[in-house]
Amino acid sequence: MQREGIAPDEGAFSLVPGLTPEKLRSEIRGREFLVAQSLLKGRRDQTEWTGAFLMSIHREIFGKHFPGDAGLPRRSEANFGSRAGQPPGQLDDLIRQLVLNISSHLETSLAISDTEEKMRSSFLSAARDHAEMVRIHPFVDGNGRWARIVTTAFLFDCGYPIGAIIRNAVRANYIRAVDRCIDEGAPGDLAKILLAGYVDAMQKANRYFK
Repeated sequence: MQREGIAPDEGAFSLVPGLTPEKLRSEIRGREFLVAQSLLKGRRDQTEWTGAFLMSIHREIFGKHFPGDAGLPRRSEANFGSRAGQPPGQLDDLIRQLVLNISSHLETSLAISDTEEKMRSSFLSAARDHAEMVRIHPFVDGNGRWARIVTTAFLFDCGYPIGAIIRNAVRANYIRAVDRCIDEGAPGDLAKILLAGYVDAMQKANRYFK
């Protein structure tokens, strides 16, 4: 399975009978956009971040084309790049811990009144949780898209209206930053990439709506 990052289009979810790979990618990107827009309609509090919620995001993106795997923890081993996803028997516990982490991070962010400290805390937490989603690799495929959408929803709930933006131009830096966060417990580089993408998207939105 190909390393998942910004736009993982190869792997178990790369072929559907009757659809060209290009058409399938286009339809999945469309689903990703619609799911993101739905998640940005209203903020959630920390109690709404549950394992079922995380699974539903993956199912909403991939369920139309891959109903047998979408939103369900994988039942076999999986590799991405030079890494192995976590063992299938540990996925339920890891997802439960991930949910606890996200909920705690959201609660912390919402309690911070200082604007700069709030942004620092929110984007560092988003980076940590994003890298953990990639490390766990809970699904047979689509983990990169899923992790990006979850991170978008988290940052939106923290108060950042566009959420997480990971630009294709920084793909290589993004992958290195995820690796560093996983291997060294150092989320700073990934947080900066998330923040830079967010700021860029906000500036474009501001110019558009002038």
